[in-house]
Amino acid sequence: MINKDYRGDVEPVAASAEDMALINGYSRKELSADQVYTFGILLCDNEIDRDLERFDTDALQELSKLFLGRTGIFDHSMRSDGQTSRIYYTEVRRDPVKKNSLGEQYVSLHAKAYMLRTEKNADLIAEIDGGIKKEASVSCSVAKVRCSVCGADRRSEGCEHIKGRKYGGSVCHSVLCEPTDAYEWSFVAVPAQRAAGVTKSYGALEKVLKSSDKGETVSVSRKDLSAMLEHIAALEPRAQDGINYRRSLENETVRLGMLALPSIGADCIEELVSSLSTKRIEEIRTAFENAVSKKLPIKAQLCAKTEKSDNDEFKI
Repeated sequence: MINKDYRGDVEPVAASAEDMALINGYSRKELSADQVYTFGILLCDNEIDRDLERFDTDALQELSKLFLGRTGIFDHSMRSDGQTSRIYYTEVRRDPVKKNSLGEQYVSLHAKAYMLRTEKNADLIAEIDGGIKKEASVSCSVAKVRCSVCGADRRSEGCEHIKGRKYGGSVCHSVLCEPTDAYEWSFVAVPAQRAAGVTKSYGALEKVLKSSDKGETVSVSRKDLSAMLEHIAALEPRAQDGINYRRSLENETVRLGMLALPSIGADCIEELVSSLSTKRIEEIRTAFENAVSKKLPIKAQLCAKTEKSDNDEFKI
């Protein structure tokens, strides 16, 4: 087993009714939203960190279960008086656009934690809100540490490959697999993982959408705004493909409609089609196609009549 210290990022979030239901599953008495302070944490991801190590995707999925209920402390000190918060929710996110340094889909493990709004925690809450207490670190253990080049378990099998050296154009590193336990997470000064810690906004896009639905105003960090713009840019070509397909579908449906129902004008069919969903237009196009095929069936082309030959009896 290996005890691995991984670092993450922290961000304030508002406690919803769903959050409070989860939080009260850990508290001994019923707590209200005004009694707690909640924040999100980017615990770790599948990117190569400063120690030339990374988690594989399966490990992140398993850690999402192991970190539920784990406590938050300072600098991995195991003193009980250093306990400040507790994780009540975890989520593995797969970014549809972003890639890690290996060209793989970027995958990260996020969590939500809560602490009590007390005089003791007031300064810490202010430091989180002010972006001072931002970096976080998690401590866990894994069963296997595999070489990224040959796949050998470095602890049990040994390996001749050196971390940091390039083999076949790729930097050799260790892949942390099969987590066995998660111990705690801590506020730290310098994280091993570059992206880990308390982030500016937890689920920024979701927060913006929810707030806009309520007519509220929400602030978004430059980093989150950049990520959202990249995501939107990646979706634009797909959106244009959809627009082109619908335009072609509408034109074809109008053409078939004029053949199937010549008494109805093209303007009428166009107005009808433009108000329908793509799925409904496809259904109407199919119905028009069937009507046209019955009305104008395809006739087989007959071979030209040939004169009878006097030599037919000699044909083989």
